[in-house]
Amino acid sequence: MSNDATLRDALLATARALVTARLNIGTSGNASVRTPDGMLITPSGCDPARARAADMV
Repeated sequence: MSNDATLRDALLATARALVTARLNIGTSGNASVRTPDGMLITPSGCDPARARAADMV
């Protein structure tokens, strides 16, 4: 698994954890991570429970 794929998986897990902890509700809020080439961000309006790692932008 590439570093990018690992970061996408971790970002999705973080977004889901924020919802579980009730720090984000539904599709509100975003999470992001800085990468050597830029950033990965959870897409706006996307429910983390239904998102895939490939959806991170």
